[in-house]
Amino acid sequence: MNNQSMPAIFIGHGSPMNALENNNCTQQWRDLAMRLPKPRAILVISAHWYTQSATAITAQIQNQTIHDFYGFPPQLANYDYPSQGSIALAEETVAEIKPEFEIKIAHNEWGLDHGVWSILTHMYPTPDMPILQLSIDARQDANYHYNLGKKLASLRQNGILIMASGNIVHNLGLLNWHKPNAAYDWAVEFDQKIITAIQNRDVLSLTNYLTLTPMAQSAVPTPDHYLPLLYIIGASNYGDKLTIFNQEYQYGSLSMTSIMFDKA
Repeated sequence: MNNQSMPAIFIGHGSPMNALENNNCTQQWRDLAMRLPKPRAILVISAHWYTQSATAITAQIQNQTIHDFYGFPPQLANYDYPSQGSIALAEETVAEIKPEFEIKIAHNEWGLDHGVWSILTHMYPTPDMPILQLSIDARQDANYHYNLGKKLASLRQNGILIMASGNIVHNLGLLNWHKPNAAYDWAVEFDQKIITAIQNRDVLSLTNYLTLTPMAQSAVPTPDHYLPLLYIIGASNYGDKLTIFNQEYQYGSLSMTSIMFDKA
């Protein structure tokens, strides 16, 4: 069993088609896994398990592959990512979080959504460690999610890789299909403001993200894809080394920027 310190990682996941594609971002995901020590387990916070109830954690022997999208080719709609869960690890995580935060164990309510398996299929194509997913309580404010991330930080010392999946800039309504590798100026500006705040450990700016630029509301029209970032900021330690990767843009209003906090 690996109980060495593991990093906390936020990954911009983009389109679910990344599960099937070989591009710069997916190659970075593969390279990242090769550099990391093998985790004892993986705990993932994804933008796509966004609920109007208490935070939940999956607790299954075998994870379901959730296909929470439509309009994609059959090979994606039928894609399967076999992986195991862990009831014992779910209970361990709950014990770490309670009583300060309300959390429930979800035995059969969810599995792994595409914000998880589209990335992990590249990082760990045949996973032999438990993978658990934590939901995002949509009723709570940004500070709540940051502070919950802080409660998860100690799990890193027990060999658990903490990963969050979303996008810093995520506006599907303003996608420009004619510019697959370009970004609007306001998208770049917001993305860079967030990167600077991360580098400065400016938690106040990160939790008040809609005040950072005039077009912040366009960059983050809904909070679901941004909030996973705050879990990783919370789960980081002041002595960690920060790595920024996949800082690129797609279709004008989608940022793939990703970060990792690891032991220096």
